[in-house]
Amino acid sequence: MIGVTIATSKQGLLWPTEHWKTLIDSLCRGGAKHNPIHRYPLLAQCLAPLVCEHGGRFLPTAASRLAASDDTAITSLKIVRVKDGEDSMGFHIPELPDVEDWSCLDVTYFGTIGSRVQEAQTKSNVAALRARANELKRGAKSTSLWLHFRLSSDRRDRDLDNLADALMPLFNGWFPGLTEIHLSKGPPQPGEIERMWLDAPLTPVRLG
Repeated sequence: MIGVTIATSKQGLLWPTEHWKTLIDSLCRGGAKHNPIHRYPLLAQCLAPLVCEHGGRFLPTAASRLAASDDTAITSLKIVRVKDGEDSMGFHIPELPDVEDWSCLDVTYFGTIGSRVQEAQTKSNVAALRARANELKRGAKSTSLWLHFRLSSDRRDRDLDNLADALMPLFNGWFPGLTEIHLSKGPPQPGEIERMWLDAPLTPVRLG
């Protein structure tokens, strides 16, 4: 279990769909198609010792704590907006949130976009969230969002950034001022039902 923290001074949406995919892929053993140093120039200094080019792909060096792992090993992902010149990237020990008082959504599948079945389920999940908009948008002025997932062990494990990507357009619309996004996932459990907890506190929840 590994956590990744990205502190960025990028302007605009903190998490546009698929924006962080290249960075995360480049840190893991499968590597990335595109050069993360070119895609994330503000993080170039941090990424230079972690990624190298080999055979047309950008692969992790031994300095990456994810060099021997797939991206499913990331169980905590934190994106934080910082001031210009304070951009950084690092690894942290994952901590699971206390979700007892959080809103939650139970669905049959939290998938990733890539097939008709997965896309249909994703649309269904978004529709289920929209139906609860009045309840879930109560923290619309919040600058912090935390999504915690519990997946089914009966299915293939999914990486956190893909779990969030399909949902972020909805959350970006609900919470336009986001400066801090946390994702986490707990141990998978058997059964068909998967669950996502959501919290958008007015005061950001900080780890460490």
